[in-house]
Amino acid sequence: MALAVLLISVMVLGSYQGNVAQPAQASPAERASAAAEAAAPGDGVPVPLPPFPEGPPGEPEPEPHGRAQPAGPSEPVPDPVPPPVPRSGSGAVRVAQFTRAAPVEQTGRTVRVRVEVENEMPTDPEVAAAQAADILQDARSWSSKQRVRFAFVGAGGHDLVIRILTPTTTDTRCLPLRTLGEVSCSVGSAVNVNGIRWETGVPDYAGDLDGYRTYLINHEVGHYLGRGHVECPGPGKPAPVMMQQTKGLDGCARNPWP
Repeated sequence: MALAVLLISVMVLGSYQGNVAQPAQASPAERASAAAEAAAPGDGVPVPLPPFPEGPPGEPEPEPHGRAQPAGPSEPVPDPVPPPVPRSGSGAVRVAQFTRAAPVEQTGRTVRVRVEVENEMPTDPEVAAAQAADILQDARSWSSKQRVRFAFVGAGGHDLVIRILTPTTTDTRCLPLRTLGEVSCSVGSAVNVNGIRWETGVPDYAGDLDGYRTYLINHEVGHYLGRGHVECPGPGKPAPVMMQQTKGLDGCARNPWP
């Protein structure tokens, strides 16, 4: 009897297991899809999509809070700190070797220019000569007013010498004119530039030392060419280059060109 019961139990159990649903075998395509999903970034965490741009197509995306905005109008760049200029020197000079022919498009009398710098001045003679050439050979300089052009000849024969000197030497070279250690002069065939003015400029040209040097060379060479001083023509108008702009603008706007 016991043996019969055991045989019946085994047959029933086998019949029950045969009716349990077995997991379906995945197809190769399904297995590949599942593997790709498992390998996606974030280990199953959804990856956010980039937001849609605001505003209609073609308009720039709004600036997020905190992003740097374009800079406004730039502040005037201050002049570099000038090197110390001694009040007096030996009077001996260094002659610039810089040369540059007169511009071929300019016509008229050619003035051969030599540039010298007093030994005690911190000014580089070659740099100063190149700056003077850039000024006098510019189409806005004296060639625009009369038939004259300037050639820079180094140590060669010259018609005009431009010297950058200490204030005391400037005073000596400018006699009988009185420059009082502050201003420059043109005497005969020499332009004597006060080194303090060359290196520091003046308040009315603050932030534009190159502009002041342009005025200074054009003004003193204007005297060499026979031009005299003139006054400010009226408030807000460009100051004539032969006005004594070093001493003030008298309501005119600064202007370094003839």
